[in-house]
Amino acid sequence: MFIGEQAAWDALYIAELLLWLGLAIYFGSPLLLAVIATGTVIGVRFIIPREERALESYFGDEYRQYRTRVPSLIKFNLLTFLVLLSS
Repeated sequence: MFIGEQAAWDALYIAELLLWLGLAIYFGSPLLLAVIATGTVIGVRFIIPREERALESYFGDEYRQYRTRVPSLIKFNLLTFLVLLSS
């Protein structure tokens, strides 16, 4: 996913989140929205940090440099997105 001229390294997560949100809205399912919110919190809190540690362990400095150049959409904008969604 591109923001201006920079790519966001968690674009797959954003795309999947938007897909599930679209389905929840299409079907009008509050239960699915609750499941999505729960899954998102679990992913951001537990899954993504675990993946980041594994990538950092495998790629070392190269991965750390990559993370400084490429922003993360989820870490900085997810909370804002969920607040806007709930209002």
